Formats: sequence, C-alpha cells, structure tokens
Amino acid sequence: MKRSKYSESQIVGILKEADAGVMVKEICRNLIIQTDIVKKLRRKTLLTLHGNYLLTRPA
Repeated sequence: MKRSKYSESQIVGILKEADAGVMVKEICRNLIIQTDIVKKLRRKTLLTLHGNYLLTRPA
C-alpha cells in the first residue's frame, strides 16, 4: 500500500478548514495542492459526532 504524502494532522487540518467554510480553491492555492486531493481526502475520511476525523483504510 502506498504511503500518504501528507501526515494525519495535515489531512485533518485541511478538512477542518474546508468544513469551516473556507473555499477549497483558496485552501489549495495556499497549500499548493490540487482540488482533487481535497476531494479524495474527504472520501477517505469519516466525521464522527464529536467533530473528530477518522482516517479509513481501504479493505
């Protein structure tokens, strides 16, 4: 399995910014990443009731 380019704390930070209402294009411009990366990260994570993110692993 390929290792993630971003640490777990970086992923959580990106997703929290997006959930706070910051436009994805702006986040990507600041971090110099593509918008597809944020979309992929959202698909791979789950938001719990407490607002914590859980990274899921493909089965």
